[in-house]
Amino acid sequence: MKKGDDMLKRNMICAAAVAGSVLGACGCAVQQNAISVPERDPSRPVLIQVDPGKSPGAVNPLIFGNNLEAANGKDIFSSKVDTAEPTNGQGSWNPGLRRPVPEVVEICKSVRMGMLRYPGGCLTHNFDWHQAVGPASERKYFKFGIDEYIELCRAIGAEPLMNVSEICSPKDTADLVEYLNLPAVPEYPWAMKRAQWGHKEPYKVKYFEMANESDHGNHNVQPLLKRNATEYAGWYLSCAEAMRSKDRSILVGGHAGTGTPVSDPWNHTLLKLAGGKMDFLAVHTYAVSGTSDDTSIPMRACMASTDQMEAKLADYRALSRKAAGKEIPLAVTEFNASFIQEKPVPYRFTFGAALFCADYMRVMLKPENNVAFANYWQFLNGYWGYLRTKTENGQTQISTRAPYPVFKLLGEHTDTALLDCRVSNEPRLEFEGFVRAMPAKKNFHAEKVFIRNMDFPLADDSSRPYKIRAKGRNSMEIIFSEFTGESYFEFKDFPVKPGLSYQVSFELKSTPEKGSISPGLGLCDARGWTASKSACGVEGSGDDLDWKSYESSMMILPDAKALYLVLRIRQAQKFSGRIEMRNIRIAEIEPESFPPYSAITAFATGTSDRKVVKLIVMNKHHADDLPAHVSLKNIRSAKIWTVSAPDLAVISNSPDGAFERVSGEPVEGISAEGFTRTFPARSISAVEIVLD
Repeated sequence: MKKGDDMLKRNMICAAAVAGSVLGACGCAVQQNAISVPERDPSRPVLIQVDPGKSPGAVNPLIFGNNLEAANGKDIFSSKVDTAEPTNGQGSWNPGLRRPVPEVVEICKSVRMGMLRYPGGCLTHNFDWHQAVGPASERKYFKFGIDEYIELCRAIGAEPLMNVSEICSPKDTADLVEYLNLPAVPEYPWAMKRAQWGHKEPYKVKYFEMANESDHGNHNVQPLLKRNATEYAGWYLSCAEAMRSKDRSILVGGHAGTGTPVSDPWNHTLLKLAGGKMDFLAVHTYAVSGTSDDTSIPMRACMASTDQMEAKLADYRALSRKAAGKEIPLAVTEFNASFIQEKPVPYRFTFGAALFCADYMRVMLKPENNVAFANYWQFLNGYWGYLRTKTENGQTQISTRAPYPVFKLLGEHTDTALLDCRVSNEPRLEFEGFVRAMPAKKNFHAEKVFIRNMDFPLADDSSRPYKIRAKGRNSMEIIFSEFTGESYFEFKDFPVKPGLSYQVSFELKSTPEKGSISPGLGLCDARGWTASKSACGVEGSGDDLDWKSYESSMMILPDAKALYLVLRIRQAQKFSGRIEMRNIRIAEIEPESFPPYSAITAFATGTSDRKVVKLIVMNKHHADDLPAHVSLKNIRSAKIWTVSAPDLAVISNSPDGAFERVSGEPVEGISAEGFTRTFPARSISAVEIVLD
């Protein structure tokens, strides 16, 4: 994904793209997908039933994965070479002592980190792996390179996930597999180099993710590279074949569209052309974004989003069956709540965001969701890290934020086998909707419904380094001459109505003379991106020689009064030619709705002999403590641990923030049928139960 500090400069590039897509099927009529939500008996507690005799499968430790940003951010997040992260592994590596930082390793173990992705999201765009191997003293700036990354993974006990850059040729990718996995014999020269540099035995890396968010291009890396879905599929197939020719045991996966709806034609094209040769499909699911001075709104959005993410995973699986002819396992290689803001609090560090991630991990552990692995974005330093390191005089001090005790509780109290666990009679909470989080108000999943279209008149303008000309109602052309860079042109704003989504749609055709460009349209809250963090957008290509349809939509903030249409010009490289847009429409849409969300969720795991049951219970209610009866027979004893917070919006890991307030306390009132316990509002609890 993204570092974040440079997001404001990049405006709506990645964040707005989450709501954009090439035009797919439109819900012009309500489709009521029935979801049974039984009536609740408020006189009785929530019922949590655990059956140790039934197991849906093993706990997948790779769901407890994470990301590490440890490469050069030049032309991605900065204009000059960024040497810090490839030197110290984002704070995980001591370059002087040439070893992992022990304090970081211990914390990674405490959260049960099962996988570590490298070199880190968008930093993959310019990652030349050849520069990250060899004697450390001879490397330009990769003091923390591939060998050190593998050593860190081994110290943690995490499976490596190697992100392969799109700058690699098929031969480069095959050489990488040879370096990592093959024996050091003369027929494998890169493996011989590995042995020469001190690592005789193969590393046996199993997972390879081909590029990162390729559909949005490589930012400002030179040369600019933005493949369309057909080109990316061709590159993927060539590389995967070359890599497997070296090692047939590896698993290789391609990338879905970046934050776009599942219906994005990128996904269908990719899966149709290359899905048959994919071991997994990498998807990035960022559930919530935007900002609000009322902290309760984005925090309740986090609580409502788990059901919506589970529905999205189901949509990806259905698409793979349709387009590829088989269900491809999903790899959620980035997930989090995507808050890119600082005030009133940096929501990315909140207890609410962490509780959403924990509940989403519960969903991804379900075997029926077919998630091969998942990687939280991300844990250490940078813009997103919930661990912050500071090294002085050879000593490393670590401070933690609210997500840490949540992931620590999950890591320490999840066992090896999933157990049958069912929750019923729980309160269900309605939610009005917020940016990407759809409303949760109805007892069925209602698809979006178009209410009416609004024509948008365009005016002539000549104030930019390109010419915009109106071509009749709702049509325009843009003339470029040797244009390089990016630009955003704001058209006149228009009023909006609360509780609705808004969609921009258009057709685009390019007449290029030379160079490359990514043109598009978007919508933004009239207060501006910096103030609102509320926008959407979608881009076409300078290679769209025939008319192609695009759309992008957003749910407005509760206090939004107006939006404006914005012309987005990105990744232009000495582009000369003409871009035409026609049938530009802005539509008001009743947003799709999900059922009210469960205030209590839970899952259970156990030891192989089923003598110990470990139950995780989340109370997502923002205000109310909730009593629940745990139905489980033959209990000898039980202890409970609880992490809770006075408010979902707290960001500290401290007694006045998110904190483990109960640590191994004996559970009282155990009977032949189980026990009843009140779970505090805004909490996650672990109950370890010993059976007779």
